Amino acid sequence: MMEPVIKTNALSKTYKNKKNNNNFPALNQLELEIQPGEIYGFLGPNGAGKTTTIKLILGFIFPDSGSISLLGHPASDVAVRKKIGYMPEVANYYWFLKAGELMNAYGKMHQLDSQTRKERCRDLLAKVGLAGKENTLLKEFSKGMLQRFSLAQALLNEPELLILDEPASGLDPVGRREIREIILDLHQKGVTIFFSSHELSAVEMISTRVGILNKGKLVKEGSLLELLPSTRKMRVILQNHLSPEAITRLERKVNSLIPSVEKPIFQATVEQNETILLLEERDHLYPLMRVLEEEKLPLEAVTPLRETLEDIFMKSIQEEK
Repeated sequence: MMEPVIKTNALSKTYKNKKNNNNFPALNQLELEIQPGEIYGFLGPNGAGKTTTIKLILGFIFPDSGSISLLGHPASDVAVRKKIGYMPEVANYYWFLKAGELMNAYGKMHQLDSQTRKERCRDLLAKVGLAGKENTLLKEFSKGMLQRFSLAQALLNEPELLILDEPASGLDPVGRREIREIILDLHQKGVTIFFSSHELSAVEMISTRVGILNKGKLVKEGSLLELLPSTRKMRVILQNHLSPEAITRLERKVNSLIPSVEKPIFQATVEQNETILLLEERDHLYPLMRVLEEEKLPLEAVTPLRETLEDIFMKSIQEEK
């Protein structure tokens, strides 16, 4: 069995509040295992301990207790760190340098030869939407451009593990979509990606597994299939604005096809140009469809209802209050 790419064991970190000298526990016995090739979405409200976790993994700060291993080796191993790419939420670059100059400097730190540095700089800036910006000063970059540059530098060493702290921060919808596509492309190539984000819809779109952190504790973890189980409920949208009488007639006809059910099989909501029927049981959809056909009521859409990642997130946070 392959070693986890990231593994933390009883990881704890406490900060001291300078105002009242009290201790503030940022992380409490955190246990994480990120497997090779995963896209792991790391979620939590502000102050949950996400950035602290990332800083501990990268060795920017040190834990009070517990241990961290990366790619099967102690996190302190310098050789392992050469295989990691990191994109911070907010980066302070050398504003007086041009984008190409700083990428070249980072390439030297990675001990890349001159030709490789030149090619990767050009290719990566193009990949993140900054083609031809090698000679632009970083102080002239917008926040979104800096975010793109930050991702480019994180990919310079072709990392096996990519750690992203709020990668879509400051990006417009086009930029966010492009970042998602880059992440998915890296995933296809076998790169393990660990990222924190407040953009829950994006996390739901691309993550293979999700962990929810709150008050320094991992309160929920699993694949999206595990966290968002299938449901028996269905939503049926009709193009017509049905009157209360028409809804009653529809309900009576459908119930006659399912005599063993005593309670109404759907709840109806009438909006401007449509009627929405919420079914508690998907098996009741077929009798409903028969009646809709008989009544010649045009169907707009039929969709299964399930909780979103946002629903799971909010429940997890509220349960820990």
